[in-house]
This record gives sequence, structure tokens and C-alpha cells, in this order.
Amino acid sequence: MAKDGRHADVFVLPSLNENYANVVIEALSQGTSVMLSDQVGLKDSVSTNNFGWVLPCETEQWRLQLRGIWQNPTQLRRIREEAPGAIQRDFNTDKLTRDYQTMYDEVYAMQSR
Repeated sequence: MAKDGRHADVFVLPSLNENYANVVIEALSQGTSVMLSDQVGLKDSVSTNNFGWVLPCETEQWRLQLRGIWQNPTQLRRIREEAPGAIQRDFNTDKLTRDYQTMYDEVYAMQSR
């Protein structure tokens, strides 16, 4: 758990509709784990990398999950150590530029047929 006050332990985003959520990338880039609804666009990335918790928008599940998080500080420490490097690797400007260019090339190729 954060001891110096500079870091939050968990960023919570119980959004009913969030197409991308840059704040998730920002939190993870600082080593802060995330707890977000299954309506957030980055839910697959968070789940795949095990950098937080993805839940349906049901209050009781959120309450229980928060209680469980505080009982497992090992996972919070692992996320704090691993997430910043993974975010830098997966969401840096060069990689995103290449990914967007590839996507646009594929769309253009499909429309040119």
C-alpha cells in the first residue's frame, strides 16, 4: 500500500459508458492499479495484463472487491512495479502511431476493393 502519500493504491472508475478512458492509462503509468466497470474501453487491456479489476456496474460487487483488494497488498505492489513499464511499451507514441497507420491502411485496402 502507498506509504508516502504520492500514490493512490487504486483508481476507481465505475463508469456506465467510457469508450477509451485515458485516465486508466494515466493511473497505470504511475503504478496505480485500477478498478473499472465492464463498460470501459480499456477493460480488456487491464484484464489481460492483470493490472486491476473489471466489474459489472453492481454496487455490492464493487464493495466486496474493494475489501478484497485491501486484503491482498501483494497484488498492489506487483501492479505498482510492472504497470509503468508495460504502459510505456504498449502505449508509447511510436507504437500508437504505427498501430493507427496499420488500421488506416487496412480500412483503405478494404474500401479500395
